[in-house]
Amino acid sequence: MDRAVSQNSEDNLSDVPQAKISGSFGSGGALPPLPPEFQTKNDKLGLKLFLLCLTTCGLSIFVFEDFRTLGAASLFVSAIVHMPFVFALIAPRSCDTADPLVALPNDMLPTYTILIPVFHEANMMTQIASSMAALKYPQYLLDILVLIEIDDPATRAAADRTNWPPSVRLLTVHAPGPQTKPRACNFGLAHARGSFIVVYDAEDQPHPNQLRDAAAIFHQAPAEVACLQAPLVIDKEKSNWLGRQFALEYNLLFTRFLPVLTNVGCAVPLGGTSNHLKCDVLRNIGAWDCHNLTEDADLGIRLARHGYRTQMLQAPTFENAPHGLKIFLRQRIRWQSGHIQTISVHLRRPFQAMRSMGAANYLCFLMVLVCRLTNPVAHAFLIGYFAVPSPVFGNTSGNAFTAGMLLASVMIYMTYFILAYRGMQDEKPVMRLMYILTLPIYWLLIMLATLSALLRMVRGQMNWLKTPHQPFQRNSGEQAETDQ
Repeated sequence: MDRAVSQNSEDNLSDVPQAKISGSFGSGGALPPLPPEFQTKNDKLGLKLFLLCLTTCGLSIFVFEDFRTLGAASLFVSAIVHMPFVFALIAPRSCDTADPLVALPNDMLPTYTILIPVFHEANMMTQIASSMAALKYPQYLLDILVLIEIDDPATRAAADRTNWPPSVRLLTVHAPGPQTKPRACNFGLAHARGSFIVVYDAEDQPHPNQLRDAAAIFHQAPAEVACLQAPLVIDKEKSNWLGRQFALEYNLLFTRFLPVLTNVGCAVPLGGTSNHLKCDVLRNIGAWDCHNLTEDADLGIRLARHGYRTQMLQAPTFENAPHGLKIFLRQRIRWQSGHIQTISVHLRRPFQAMRSMGAANYLCFLMVLVCRLTNPVAHAFLIGYFAVPSPVFGNTSGNAFTAGMLLASVMIYMTYFILAYRGMQDEKPVMRLMYILTLPIYWLLIMLATLSALLRMVRGQMNWLKTPHQPFQRNSGEQAETDQ
């Protein structure tokens, strides 16, 4: 199936009218190894989680006199952890760069590598080719690598039938380690020809100007800016209730929360797609961790620990929401598991981390990840307080203490409700209200995924839960520019 390509064709892709450049490479070339202190492999997460739960339950028995007080305390702690998120939502935000963006002429544009890892994605090949062809970047400066797993003949056959742009190479992934997205990306990085690199998922439709904007920002930004994160926008045209809630979550994350983090110089938990990176920096810090289920969040804090910064792009990438409850839960289980892995790894040497990236930056990043884990449990406690009758607001001092913590928690959640309502300006007022009132149901679904993730990790189940994608129709040109 694989076939070699002549050196002339590789070096002068602009002369190839239809290049399906295939390769079957070895282990992916020489990449500096990930330092042991950052490796997720062999991390005894199950034992850590068991001891953490045992210690927490033991302390709770001695500190709190009843379950309801414990619940209120849990809500209060979660509310404190939420503070960076709430402050970021309230604070003025901007995705603009410090200086006006000046487009680079073609002769100043760098070679850009695009990694598209695919697995069981035969139905996505046509859309991927269309999205890549829509990019307003010189084809001779593009190095697009479609990374296909060796045990996925259906995707490979569909890729061979697809009419690709001339800059595309179809690579069969031969690399040791678990069959994960970061492993495939590391394989692609070892064969990248570009000075900059970006990762796209199979369903992604990046804005046509995204690469040009990224190249211009990198050109004028300080040397410590090593990563640019494009906002991810969920296509809501045919979305159901679950898809609309997913889109709201992404809207608040990528248009409010992350821009504020980047503006104040904090470490950013990167999205799993559309992060643009300097290839030399990425190689020097050990690239992606093949064993981490949220390699994006891990990479975000490792960049900060090495002294690099992340900024936001304005040109978005369009995606579709998970098309079913089962797929949504599998994706969220993987995310929650990866957040636990990332927290565990970067708690190993906390004082070293604080010296390298600053104590406030380090603690803020950990609070952001912890917030994503404690959110669902806190929401469940909050719903329980309103759903189950109780004398919380009685006259005893214990109940007053509980009520005070509960009141502080409710105020923070009400702030989130208001911001969520404002974040759905494209919806009719009645529909906005309906989505806000049903947010607790969405949170409970995330709680189920969180508990499943904890159970899987205690049992040592660290495998990648693949989520399938479906094509969706969106004009990648003028319509994308209008939506921006």
